[in-house]
Amino acid sequence: MINNSKSSLPKAAVKEISSWKLSNITRVSRGNKERFLDYATLSHSLMLKYPSNITGKIFNSIYDQNLNTNAEISQIVVNVNKPNEFFLLNDATYDVYQAKASKQDLKQLRKLIKQSDSQYKVKETIMNHNLINDYQTAIKVPYYSFSVNKRAVASSLPTC
Repeated sequence: MINNSKSSLPKAAVKEISSWKLSNITRVSRGNKERFLDYATLSHSLMLKYPSNITGKIFNSIYDQNLNTNAEISQIVVNVNKPNEFFLLNDATYDVYQAKASKQDLKQLRKLIKQSDSQYKVKETIMNHNLINDYQTAIKVPYYSFSVNKRAVASSLPTC
């Protein structure tokens, strides 16, 4: 798990992946929890997770792609060291799909990762068909302060 307080890593990753050309989506595993975890925990990879499944149509819209798929996707996993290791995962069914990627610039993804200002070790576990991040060490949440201005409602009402 990485974080960069100066920029949005997910937004930058989506922008980078949107410049690639994805094609030829094929299912590489179906309904196998162990194989699903193998892809979800792929070494040297970047994972983008969604809180719930998105359709292929939504994926195409977000990433400016034209994949011909009805698959639902909960994670995207990209190996940042090997071209064409681009995977779409579905938590609910444990399905894994692979898409061929051309015009892929992995150097840019590695650069985004190196720019992070905090990294946390996590272990991926499955709970109720959802991939959960188990933090291996305690994390510090940034402290934010804010002030709330309160206006009395009675003083803003017109009098008769």
